[in-house]
Amino acid sequence: MIVVLGVDPGLASLGWCWLDWSPTDRHVRDMGTIRTSPRAPLQERLQQIYDVLRDATGFKFDVLGIEEQHGAWVGKQQREKMGASAVTHRVAEGVVRTLPMVAGAPLVEVTPMQIRAALALPRGASKEQMRAMVLRICTGLPKRLSQHAADSAAIALTTGARWSVMARTQRRPNDASTH
Repeated sequence: MIVVLGVDPGLASLGWCWLDWSPTDRHVRDMGTIRTSPRAPLQERLQQIYDVLRDATGFKFDVLGIEEQHGAWVGKQQREKMGASAVTHRVAEGVVRTLPMVAGAPLVEVTPMQIRAALALPRGASKEQMRAMVLRICTGLPKRLSQHAADSAAIALTTGARWSVMARTQRRPNDASTH
């Protein structure tokens, strides 16, 4: 059994999923969406993200998974002159990237293509198709599931599958904690 924390980072809304993963069972321990107030100072918003994840998980996970695509998203946003939004997103992502150090666990980045493959979905699958597959694969899900929480569950599922393969082969491709 691998304990995975999957995170869909964002400053206004951050999805997270704390998942027990095995090849035959994927059970959600807890999950949710952290919403911060745009009126609150940046430091308070970042502290809120950190505190909720600490309180929910106790930083007890074997691996943390995060979606890799955000570098491309930031570049696009900057080109569209929305640099401030992109920067605050990256700051929130930075807080998430510190959690593996606190937990003594590796950070694994997964791409949207890897997520779709892990969920057995075609390349152009919609968010709703991903959400439906998450609902089909996982046990222990809450009755209401925000899109950010569904995305974080998909990230956690993919991370668990990738980490399982990496552990069997004793290779750690894309283990960002070693960079």
